[in-house]
Amino acid sequence: MSGGRRWLSATSSSGDRNSRPSAFSGRTAWARNLETPLREFLRTETGGAAVLLAAAVAALVWVNVDASSYESLWGTTMSIDLGGAGVALDLRHWVNSGLMTFFFFVVGLEARREFDLGELRERRRFALPLLAAVGGMAVAIAIYLAFNAGRSSAGGWAGEVMKAQLEATGREAVLVEDAASIRMMGFPILEALPSRGVRYEQVDPFILVHEGRIRLSDMKGVDTRHPHRGFDNLWYILEGSVSTGHSTGPGGAMERARLTEGALLALRTGRGAWHAEAIGADELEEGQADTEFRGVLFWVNLARKDKQAEPSAQVVQPEQIPVRQEGDATVRVLVGEGSPVRLGTPAVIFDIELPKGGEVTTPVPPEFQGFAYVLEGEAAFGANRRRAKPPQLVLLGRGDEFRVTDASPGTRYLLMAGKPYGEAPVFNGPFVD
Repeated sequence: MSGGRRWLSATSSSGDRNSRPSAFSGRTAWARNLETPLREFLRTETGGAAVLLAAAVAALVWVNVDASSYESLWGTTMSIDLGGAGVALDLRHWVNSGLMTFFFFVVGLEARREFDLGELRERRRFALPLLAAVGGMAVAIAIYLAFNAGRSSAGGWAGEVMKAQLEATGREAVLVEDAASIRMMGFPILEALPSRGVRYEQVDPFILVHEGRIRLSDMKGVDTRHPHRGFDNLWYILEGSVSTGHSTGPGGAMERARLTEGALLALRTGRGAWHAEAIGADELEEGQADTEFRGVLFWVNLARKDKQAEPSAQVVQPEQIPVRQEGDATVRVLVGEGSPVRLGTPAVIFDIELPKGGEVTTPVPPEFQGFAYVLEGEAAFGANRRRAKPPQLVLLGRGDEFRVTDASPGTRYLLMAGKPYGEAPVFNGPFVD
């Protein structure tokens, strides 16, 4: 026992602390001695630079060996929720908007310290970092010219720099999320909105997006009529044909409409209207029970001042929908310039199809917010080139245009964006007050 007490006393002295293990450390001396030089090295500027270089090399190797898993990591969604409020962003945005903000804050503090106490107090010492910055740009230009020597693109290095700056105004794909599988009136439906990962404030004024493919024979004997209030209800037919009814006639009488492939029904529910009365009844009477239709239904909020508006319905036939070419895409303007449909707030809703694949850039006013919903194919969405396929929703970041690249042939998606109301709606089933 006395030997043990002397041993404890010896290890407590500073002279033997580096040569003998602590009685409570749980680690041997050789392990601690191995750790110390590494820790000291990492505290130096050279050590920090080495870690950054190793990380950059690892990232370059990873993205070139397995780009999909690399992008998948950056697309991992992380959320912070506090009560009814929360923030849900992918890892890329947490780094760019969070860690990079902290990084530049620290850089600013360090620069201020150098101006006040360090080497940058004297102008002649400021010359070296300035030359290093200019040299970094010169080296990049030299590398570009070396790879493009003798080509017509050799004089385009400035254009490439400008292009990179312009791309910064392009909207990123903030989130890519699968639509949920639910059942409505007993029928299988894909629900892209509402979503657990996307708050209403991020897609205001858009409330709901449902996609369904239904065989008419399954609707026989089903009472499909139901009420709505407080929003614009739009039903777009992607395939097939279907009939429906709504209470927008004189005195609330039912009006029926036949929606063929490519037709759009815009129902302003206002203070209240019946919707979807006897879906498919006309086709069933005509003996078309074995046919099916595919459509997308979306709700767009109304301003609180407009929620008591008189209900009205507008049927837009396929030939009334403006069509234009943008890049490699055919764009059908469901809502926007040239369309007869007007919502309660400025908005655009496009049906965009790339028959042969390729890319397309769509201008989107910077004050708008919204999303893309993928119907067919697969492509890279946004400035950060997030891959998405059906039935996925792609949440748009900020910017004034949205670019889709590397699209497979037949890729098709709906692009919806609008000016938010900034109001907090009250959701009560089929009513939005």
